[in-house]
Amino acid sequence: MTEGEQAPVRSTAWYAAGFVTIIFHPLFLVLYGLLLIFTMPDLLVYMPGTIRKVLFTMVLINNVILPVAILPLLRLRNVITSYTLSERSERVVPLLVGSLMYFVSAVMIFRFHLPGMIKAFMFASACVVFTAALLNLRWKISVHSMGAGAMVATVLVLSFKMYTGLLWVMAAVFMTAGLVMAARLYLRAHTPAQVYFGFLAGLTVMALGMLI
Repeated sequence: MTEGEQAPVRSTAWYAAGFVTIIFHPLFLVLYGLLLIFTMPDLLVYMPGTIRKVLFTMVLINNVILPVAILPLLRLRNVITSYTLSERSERVVPLLVGSLMYFVSAVMIFRFHLPGMIKAFMFASACVVFTAALLNLRWKISVHSMGAGAMVATVLVLSFKMYTGLLWVMAAVFMTAGLVMAARLYLRAHTPAQVYFGFLAGLTVMALGMLI
């Protein structure tokens, strides 16, 4: 096969990897985690649909929309040079802002009469983002991989606390985590060490945060 024939294959794989990193961007994983928790049988009886919608909307605003909305201001102030945040030094401020918003959401949730699992999930998520900010002070850790590890930990802890196997969910999350890490490596956004350590860091911090 000639070089000209190989180019479309590489291009297709490149765009596919980019698509994976967008769909499973760390910003969205907290929403995916909430949706997963909302499907737990014990919580479906406890939480009316209206409460779930309000909670989801609050997290969407605090932890997705507002962190994204602040990026143009950071760009204007030359704190960041690109919205992709490809440079390690440019990730610190957005991650610190993101962790602050997570802790705000956690405090707001703790003030309401909600299942402990949701409170633990939001607190642990805040700890994961804060840990990512601290690690990025010295090392360009893969935040995508940390998010993937956090999602795996969420399913494992849910399975443990709810006394249910969640076999198919667990398999899907593990496969997704592997796909995300493979995409980051394929795009050469991180070294293998940054990807694998990011996964382990997200898994560990999330699991500890939800079990405490």
